[in-house]
Amino acid sequence: MPPQSKHIVITGATGGIGTAFVNMLAKTKCSMLLCDRDAAKLNDFAADIRNRYRISVDTHAVNLADGTDVTVLADRLKAEKKIDLFIAAAGYAEKAHFKDEDIGAVMNMISVHSLSVVSLVHAILPRMLKRKRGDIIAVSSLAAFIPAPGSSIYTATKSFINGFLESLHMEVHHKGIRVQSLCPGLTHTGFHTKEDVKRFDGIKGLDIWMDADEVVAASLDALGNGSVICIPGWVNKAIRKTVAVLPRQSYYSLAEKLAKKNK
Repeated sequence: MPPQSKHIVITGATGGIGTAFVNMLAKTKCSMLLCDRDAAKLNDFAADIRNRYRISVDTHAVNLADGTDVTVLADRLKAEKKIDLFIAAAGYAEKAHFKDEDIGAVMNMISVHSLSVVSLVHAILPRMLKRKRGDIIAVSSLAAFIPAPGSSIYTATKSFINGFLESLHMEVHHKGIRVQSLCPGLTHTGFHTKEDVKRFDGIKGLDIWMDADEVVAASLDALGNGSVICIPGWVNKAIRKTVAVLPRQSYYSLAEKLAKKNK
């Protein structure tokens, strides 16, 4: 491994966009610390990455909904000699009205999507600031801009990530730290159900889906260009702009109708 190679930490490494980040970045001959919940799956995945790309890959099994687990990982990250790029890619979907949700499940989602990101970024930031370089990417969602029935907590956690990272950017960008909140729309990753794919596939001939590799390529390109909020794909950008100019009451009515139609 070249002495100047980058060291990258990725949570949610064994699925979806996290895996796409791993595969794309592994080609740069970096070293990696991969984190995910399922230790067996994580270790098998890491072994495959080592064999295919001939790079150094370490693992850390962590349940990001568990505060103790997050603290242990945070302590490990504090002890790392350097972290050039941290990617928080762990996450999952929500498809229930808030009144019907178990409060424990609600708090777990908040922990995975928001609290763990805050804790881990807080752990890595001091050393990045000392070195005057480092990159941070957290996977948010286009949903952060388009709240809808059945995704109250998911939307809220992703909106939190956007606000957190935009504020953080203003605090650290002049100190050599680049920060990005990645907000993909519909992406072929296994994240969405078969019903979702069928429902949104080819609306009037318009392909509104992206591949995970496209999302990751857009993210890394935007990071180089200094974009803090990265919305990959022109369709997703158009959706964001359209929602922004709609009167809120009109948007609420439209979102409610779509939610009822798609039940």
